[in-house]
Amino acid sequence: MRPRLGIRTRLWLAAALPALLATALLLAVFLNRHGAELVDAWSDRARAAARQLASAAEFPLFAGNQESLQRLVEATMAGDDQMLGAGIYTVDGRQHALAGHLSNVQDKFNGQEQLYQGKHLLVLTPIRQNALPFDDLFADFGGAGETPETGRVLGYAVVELKLDVLAKQQRDLLFWAVVISSTGLVLAGLLSTWIASGVIRPITLVSRQVARIRDGELEARVDLAQAGVLENLAAGVNDMAARVATTQEVLRDQVFQATEELRRQKEAAEQAARVDTLTGVARSEEHTSELQ
Repeated sequence: MRPRLGIRTRLWLAAALPALLATALLLAVFLNRHGAELVDAWSDRARAAARQLASAAEFPLFAGNQESLQRLVEATMAGDDQMLGAGIYTVDGRQHALAGHLSNVQDKFNGQEQLYQGKHLLVLTPIRQNALPFDDLFADFGGAGETPETGRVLGYAVVELKLDVLAKQQRDLLFWAVVISSTGLVLAGLLSTWIASGVIRPITLVSRQVARIRDGELEARVDLAQAGVLENLAAGVNDMAARVATTQEVLRDQVFQATEELRRQKEAAEQAARVDTLTGVARSEEHTSELQ
């Protein structure tokens, strides 16, 4: 047999369940949205570092200046405390300069910027030759020459970021989201309890007085000042109790009158039995007893 929920529990659920569902939905949306924003922010940070390194490394790579390339990767490494490694690679995957430590990137060069997110955040950005033509002084520079997206690939700038801080930020986000949601749920529970109590108290009050009336206490009445939202019901119960009490009084009066009438009729019959209806002379007690 399925357990039945009491009216207090049902009222509490009716008041609290919408708030619980809304809070859970908002928590899920908040975590999903802001968690994605954190990841995007770190991805943009890694891309910016890789693109800056690629832009600065264009000429030293073209000139084959190994010392300048090494200084560039070391400066990139020193500029971000979350940088795990930075490097410059040729088109065929040979390493020109390296600072720190990088994951294996030999099979990842395809001429396009790429981002890999795993335990760390790895970005590979092509280093393109973007020199403008110099043989025509009146050339349309807006359409001539190679753009950053179409220039010849000289090599690749690679940076790799640790995600420890990102993981901590995500944990902090989750912690505060849970704290705020839990606070909201507690407040919703307290509000639901207050709402349920505001209905339960009048119901309990009316039920108690109805039980007293059922047990015969017809003078019992519901205090309308405490009936709250059930004031109309309480007034109806009081009116019913008054009518029942009035009916009981009428019935008692009718029973009393009927009893009195029977008593008078009995006394009249007994009186008639003691007198002879023909002579009007009182009969003897023995004869009266025989008639009775």
